[in-house]
Amino acid sequence: MRCCGSSSRSVTILDIDLDFFVTPTVLGGPLPSRRPPVDRYRPWPVDDVRRFVEERLCIPRSRSVKGRFFEEHSKVYDYLVGRGMSDIKLVHCDAHADLGSGDSSFRYILEDLLALPVEARIAPRCGGGDRPSSGNWITFLIAARRVASVLFVTPPQWDKPRVQDDLPKIYFKDQDPQSGIIALPHLRKNGWENWVMDPMHRRPLQNVISFEPEVPFTRIPHSDYHGGSCPDLVLVTHSPLYVPETADCLLEVLCGYLDQSD
Repeated sequence: MRCCGSSSRSVTILDIDLDFFVTPTVLGGPLPSRRPPVDRYRPWPVDDVRRFVEERLCIPRSRSVKGRFFEEHSKVYDYLVGRGMSDIKLVHCDAHADLGSGDSSFRYILEDLLALPVEARIAPRCGGGDRPSSGNWITFLIAARRVASVLFVTPPQWDKPRVQDDLPKIYFKDQDPQSGIIALPHLRKNGWENWVMDPMHRRPLQNVISFEPEVPFTRIPHSDYHGGSCPDLVLVTHSPLYVPETADCLLEVLCGYLDQSD
């Protein structure tokens, strides 16, 4: 697996959030300090999960794939940065894009974090909405220039018309998720206000200092995805506030595919 400064090949990381396998999706943030009710949120049947993992994600049952388990996605950020991984081809299987839609991190990222030298961005300011969280960790990883591409595999509920509700337009080239390119704009202070005050986000961004290197971003429905080959590393995340207790049994199924030895 590639580390910063290494000349070796890129690393393909398959990131699986348990909430991918729960219907419907918990929207608007987790319920305060409690798990989603089992009478409203339903996990996939075990056989369907195995079929998807083996046939679509191309993970064999032999425990031959290196992997890790995490309770929260914010810990995935810490793990990848701590291991010095870069040039990551990220395959993100999740009910959420984890780009920070709906939180306040965008202002800090675009005005302050991108003003720092690249090597200093791996240790962002802590506190409030300015730190990597389970809902924005991918954007922080992109800001640190650790990501080569993102392939967002979406669950069945994303096939409905709300498809782009979870994709912050301000992060995309021409403020258009359909562009298939994330190009984070480094803004001067309050450079975002004109754009945010427009409910349809049709106004061009003002006070752009520069744009970060473009990162290809592809959204693909689960029924159209086929991994083709086994990834280098598989990360499984619980995200307990986004899944009912009845989904927890699927963690044993998912982690059963992984070799978690060092």
